[in-house]
Amino acid sequence: MEAESKRIGKAAQPDELMEKKRTGIHIYLSTSLEERIKHIANEYIEPFEGESWYHEKIEAGMEKVFRRLKGEDLKSALRESLEQRKYEDLIETLLKDYYDPRYDHKLQEYEGEFFDVFSLSHEEAAEKVTLLLGKQSLHPYQLAEK
Repeated sequence: MEAESKRIGKAAQPDELMEKKRTGIHIYLSTSLEERIKHIANEYIEPFEGESWYHEKIEAGMEKVFRRLKGEDLKSALRESLEQRKYEDLIETLLKDYYDPRYDHKLQEYEGEFFDVFSLSHEEAAEKVTLLLGKQSLHPYQLAEK
């Protein structure tokens, strides 16, 4: 599970699921910043950037983020990227200066060891996680049954 809080939008995760997440097997999946930006751009920019509503939708979403930010330099950098429609720069700044620090802080809520898995593709990550679970005498399908 991703390091989400109990609430995701208007939905709340059950307490039992939150407890399993906190005390279960923890795998930290990561890739390069460049790959992360490319993946997000492929998912959220390229399919929609040409649509008339796209920029306005991004601005509205960013207003919610701006309300949570404290640093004026960060807000200014994000606003500049947004105004210039440099969406990949916007993503990079958001990842480095907003989302990553928030997720890093959330990791403190978990008990036990973290296993780091770095890969440059989804396929490579799946292979590495499967090997890791095998070394832990666990198989992904056994985990799904629990």
